[in-house]
Amino acid sequence: MIAFDPATAAFRGPRASLDRLLNALAADDELSAVLAAHAPGITVDPTMDGMRGALTAPLFRVEITVSGPGAQQHHDLLVGANGVGVRRSPLKDGLAELAAYPIGTLPGGMTRLVRFLPGAAPTSEQGPIRVPAEQLVRLTDPDTATRVAAWSALDPLIGNVLGPAADDTWQIVEARSSWTSLDEEPGEDLVVQIRRAEHHLLIEEQNSAASLRPVTSLRAWEEFIRVLPEHDEVGAPR
Repeated sequence: MIAFDPATAAFRGPRASLDRLLNALAADDELSAVLAAHAPGITVDPTMDGMRGALTAPLFRVEITVSGPGAQQHHDLLVGANGVGVRRSPLKDGLAELAAYPIGTLPGGMTRLVRFLPGAAPTSEQGPIRVPAEQLVRLTDPDTATRVAAWSALDPLIGNVLGPAADDTWQIVEARSSWTSLDEEPGEDLVVQIRRAEHHLLIEEQNSAASLRPVTSLRAWEEFIRVLPEHDEVGAPR
């Protein structure tokens, strides 16, 4: 069953049910009819209008995947021409959340989604670390065992430069944005970065070779937020 919290403008329920609700909200059907069909018992709330407006006139989308040793999560964020965003995120036990948010809170919301943490600054001697590109790809594999094995191969290479980690936590974050440009051409951007305990690393590729560049947490955060398009890059909704 789907529930709605007007205080947070959020629907919560089984993932498949929320997907059907999301598709219905993006259509032009009467809102009360959509709720009756997909979320019985929930009445129309004023906060739903902003969500509906964003879904029917989207400006750009950001898809974030967070992969680690224990889980992999996919978050889908959309921003509409009305200045309202809609976020779909997984919860525990097969549940998901569909929530509305003001566009001004998007950078902070993205930061919380990936649980961004302050980190240790690299020294001048801690330069780029050459790593096998195929192991970086495996870090984002849906299979947990594959991700863990890939990290076991990469961590010693990173440790040779950065030294022992403060703990055994790690994650790789992929953030991909997409939009339609002012020239009505598709636009997109991608940022991928790794956190190893207290260290942040940016992925660099050149001539089919891959390396990890240790950076400050501020630089990592700036690169992460850079995935958002500039206002002069995005055209009107189609």
